Amino acid sequence: MKKVYCEMCGGNDMIKDNGVYVCQNCGTKYTLEEARKLIIDEPVEVQGTVKIDESGNLDNYIALAKRARARRDWDDAKKYYNLVEQIDPKNIEAIFYGNYGKAKDTLADSNLSDRQDAFKGLQVSLICVKNNFDIVKEAENRKIIDSISSDIIELTCKTNFKYNTTVNSLNKVIWSDYNETIYLFNNLNAEFMLTTETIAKRIPETNKETRIHYFETAIKHGKTILANRRYVAFPQRINNAISWYRKYINDINPNYVVR
Repeated sequence: MKKVYCEMCGGNDMIKDNGVYVCQNCGTKYTLEEARKLIIDEPVEVQGTVKIDESGNLDNYIALAKRARARRDWDDAKKYYNLVEQIDPKNIEAIFYGNYGKAKDTLADSNLSDRQDAFKGLQVSLICVKNNFDIVKEAENRKIIDSISSDIIELTCKTNFKYNTTVNSLNKVIWSDYNETIYLFNNLNAEFMLTTETIAKRIPETNKETRIHYFETAIKHGKTILANRRYVAFPQRINNAISWYRKYINDINPNYVVR
């Protein structure tokens, strides 16, 4: 904010009178040109809380993140989703996909420790997704959950990854840490089963078809884990969970054919 200060008394109470500026403290008069030379910029003091509307930036970042995801550019997706999360910390799409890109990046390198850290972060992000899932916006959020489901399965079933091996003098592999990454995939799917189960239980009982959708999603990820049967530590637990989900669906709708 600009103010005019009198060079005689230092006062800033100036009034324009008949083409000249008159200091109300000491009566000194200034022409327009003289008054312009006395203008000083001052910071503006604002009382209370200032809220900055970043909704426009949020929409732009989400759009850019989605485009990056569509072209499978995970570096850009990660960058824009991180910006989204800074503005909207409860955005479940940003919470998951900001970490998904990090985990996917580690598959191009054989560093198992970095991979384990990234997948642990991705599992934690699913807990945050579960905790921040807004039932009021269920229809909108269901699309995000379905996308997360598809990308977890793609990560698990369609992704080649580097791993470490040890060979003997005959160049025969005698050890590898391949299975360790499969365990990470299975743990991720198991965490997502819990996420969709929790969401399903929060859906009102009157909305049967929606509840069934989430339980079926959980079943699909249980089957994905069992497809890696020889790498599953406790296959019976997964089978028991799937059986429980099927029973729950039949209790909701006895005539429904579970896929």
